[in-house]
Amino acid sequence: MPDNKGLLKRFFGGISTFLQRTRLVLINVVTAIFLIALLFSLGSIFSQRDTFEMPESGALRVALEGSLVDQRTYVEPVDMLFDPDMPSETLVYELVQAIEAAANDSRINSMTLVLDDLESAGMSKIQEVGKAILKFRESGKPVIAVADHYSQQQYLLASYADRILMHPMGTVEVVGISSYNTYMADALEKLKVDVHVFRTGPHKSAVEPFIANEMSPESREQSQRLIDELWTHYTQGVMQRRNIDPEDLYSFTHEIDQDLLESGSSLGEVAKRTGLVDELVTRDQLMSEIQAVAGANEEGDFYNFTNAISYYHNEVRTYREESPRIGYLVAKGQIFDGVQTPGSIGGDSLSYQLKQARLNEDLSALVLRVDSPGGSAFASEIIRRELELYKEAGIPIVVSMGSLAASGGYWISSPANEIWATPSTITGSIGAFAVVPVVNRSMEALGLSTDGVDTTPLSSALRLDKPLSEQTKNIFQSQIDFLYGQFLQIVSEGRNMPIEQLEPIAGGRVWTGTQALELGLVDHLGDQFDAINSAASLAGISDDFQVYQLEPQLSVFEQILRDLFGQLSVKLASLNQDKNWYKKIAALFLEAPESVSILLSDPQNQYLHCNQCLLEI
Repeated sequence: MPDNKGLLKRFFGGISTFLQRTRLVLINVVTAIFLIALLFSLGSIFSQRDTFEMPESGALRVALEGSLVDQRTYVEPVDMLFDPDMPSETLVYELVQAIEAAANDSRINSMTLVLDDLESAGMSKIQEVGKAILKFRESGKPVIAVADHYSQQQYLLASYADRILMHPMGTVEVVGISSYNTYMADALEKLKVDVHVFRTGPHKSAVEPFIANEMSPESREQSQRLIDELWTHYTQGVMQRRNIDPEDLYSFTHEIDQDLLESGSSLGEVAKRTGLVDELVTRDQLMSEIQAVAGANEEGDFYNFTNAISYYHNEVRTYREESPRIGYLVAKGQIFDGVQTPGSIGGDSLSYQLKQARLNEDLSALVLRVDSPGGSAFASEIIRRELELYKEAGIPIVVSMGSLAASGGYWISSPANEIWATPSTITGSIGAFAVVPVVNRSMEALGLSTDGVDTTPLSSALRLDKPLSEQTKNIFQSQIDFLYGQFLQIVSEGRNMPIEQLEPIAGGRVWTGTQALELGLVDHLGDQFDAINSAASLAGISDDFQVYQLEPQLSVFEQILRDLFGQLSVKLASLNQDKNWYKKIAALFLEAPESVSILLSDPQNQYLHCNQCLLEI
């Protein structure tokens, strides 16, 4: 009689052995691939400066991909290894420095702006790069913008060029600015989710998606005013640089359908007739146009060029030990409690960087670049206190506002000696709110109930499955009122402005940089380089100084990863663990667009966040 038990044992034992050996082989293969990639990449890194070559004469090629940013978003190195299509980001600071240096470099004879792959950029960032392009043009070197099609953002940057070329079948999407939100009141009611909102001022509209099905009149008025102001900046700049008549641009943005029907033209032909582009050219014609200016390469199939970012890292970025230094630190993204990776602002991580910079005796002043809609009130205060210590120590600190520095972004900016903003910066939004969701009615509809005992009325006050008591509501509203009063006091002291003068422009109202200057919320209009020069002047070193870019301190292993995968930042262990289980569950019920993802992140549910500020031109 066969030993079935033995046969089964040997059969499954063989399978187990096979799986173990297969697993070992796969691990070894993956490890080998990783080590080969590591050695290859390290070799490229260490030889990069030696292998960088510039033509004797050629164009500065500004080929933008992905987003224009003030700080690169952290991406897991392994993700970058196995996903070569990760979105790209270009630092505004590096790009501007490269363009300005190239203007005075005799080896650079022109510039090509290649814009097909630029996906997003705030208006203020485009204006900063555009300012550098205009300086480049002043050196007498031509700038040619090229793309098959132009999105609205791509076209704004292209408008700074001498000539704009486009494919005959291309389009120019100059269509205007809109501001829309997804409102969830009816959906939450169907789910029987109650969202309790506590806020100050009718203009603090970040919470409206939870409690309404449409814009409030106050929010509508403010949003319309904001996008009208930004659209004016856009159109006036384009008309001035392209010498376009206002009536022609109005016809293109409002009546283009009639133009197309009457003329039988293509969108590209209408764009050229309006003056938005100079020539409609095929790709081979385009190459000939650029080669005529920049010069053809040896093979004759392309033009002579040097990449702008490679040029920056190999020819522009240098540090001189003997020169005084201005520290430059970026605060980009939404503000969260604890430690955050680059691309978001952590109360603990940014305050630590600020402290290290303050204790660095080699730094004569600090420029903080703020590009944030705000977020956690607690984290904002941790950061603001570190900035206040600069003033107590007599160290000049200047804030440069990027595309937006509103609510919590304005809170952390308020102690600065000077605040600089661009005309299209979105700022203000001085207000506060809290959001507390509960799902007790949802549970009841499912036949679930909650019962238990307490020692005090507050011991179960924030349970997701219980209605919010009047006592708890009173606590939240009183604390939001207190937080708003604290916000007013902080701004009043930082801006040397009486609270009576501040209150009419607070209450959650949002302003452009131009309006903020008129209201006294900022000191000057200008870009980050204007802010840097001002910081040097305040420190008394304006004759000879260098900018020292401050980044998180890296371990040896982290430095290898950063260099290997081209990152300027590393992931830090998060201290912001979810201590309240109900927040996780609430996030499931309140899953919403990224614009409200900041909610449910503050330890006390108190927020300084501007939802209206998250605009794309």
